[in-house]
Amino acid sequence: MQFTNLRIRLIFSIALSSLFAVVCGATNVSGEPLQETRTSISTLEKEALKIRTLYIGAEQVDCVGVAPQKCLLVKEGIDDEYTYFYDSIEGFEWQSGYEYELIVAITEVENPPADGSSYSYQLVEVVNQIAVSPEIVDLDGTGWKLRAFSLGDVWREALESREVTLNFANGRISGSAGCNTFIGSYTQNGDQLVISDTGSSLIACEDELAKQETLFLEALETASAISLEENSLWITYGEGVAIVLDRYQIID
Repeated sequence: MQFTNLRIRLIFSIALSSLFAVVCGATNVSGEPLQETRTSISTLEKEALKIRTLYIGAEQVDCVGVAPQKCLLVKEGIDDEYTYFYDSIEGFEWQSGYEYELIVAITEVENPPADGSSYSYQLVEVVNQIAVSPEIVDLDGTGWKLRAFSLGDVWREALESREVTLNFANGRISGSAGCNTFIGSYTQNGDQLVISDTGSSLIACEDELAKQETLFLEALETASAISLEENSLWITYGEGVAIVLDRYQIID
């Protein structure tokens, strides 16, 4: 959410104009210095601004504010637990796979909208940006349940009437596409996934279920890569598209 309250922006601009006295060096992922930020804040400016250090996680998570959205994971102390962050930080461009240490200025918003935050957040400095190796899951012996399709920026939740499942065991896949059962073979090499030799039963399905089943099976047949976010498996099957599944059982 971008806050455009003119008064807040004016207060913030005036305050930032004098943030230049003590040099704070910052480093990027390669260890080279980022831009220097000089910080000196008067008592008057501190009344208008709250300067905080925030640590930002390497992944976004599904969350629900006014509507379903993606949230950053944020904490104020290095040893704290991450919490969901429903707002945005003006001037900060988050990239997946990096953890950040930021200095931000927090301004109270006067008369915020009913569905808006009481605070706005402005980036002051990126102190650290650290690359984090993605967690790779060994699929063998795992079972998953379909949650949603990601079609670029468009999400389609799985139908609740029938459960769609996907099991991996000894180089083979099996499960229910919602109406028909299916089988196939798979090869995993790190985060790369290839599914082949698929086949399914031929039961006639109702329209919406049939559409979802076709999309799901096509996603499996063209799968290219996987990633794990918290306890959810993302299977990429095209540029900007993926199916998202939640772990539901371990196969003996």
